[in-house]
Amino acid sequence: METKATFNVQPSDMQKRIAYARQLRNDNGQSTIVLFEIGKTYEAYDESAEIIHQYCHTFIVYEKTFTFTDFKMKCEDWIFPLLIKKGYKLAIITKEFMNY
Repeated sequence: METKATFNVQPSDMQKRIAYARQLRNDNGQSTIVLFEIGKTYEAYDESAEIIHQYCHTFIVYEKTFTFTDFKMKCEDWIFPLLIKKGYKLAIITKEFMNY
């Protein structure tokens, strides 16, 4: 069963992350999944979010200008190997490097 939600709030921090994720995917290829470390979760946007949702069945949010998903860091032990096995590269943006 697929769960979908929509919302209309798009904070400027999120806008910056979305733009940066789009740029990274364009620069590094469509097989790159861009993840942002936010607190104790990883966030993904657009195509990265769709891929994670497809293989890992995470909750997904569809908005007019972007798609969003997140998952807890403790899930990285099974999500990361699964995505790598499917042929994806992971670009993980940590708090220290969020100066886009």
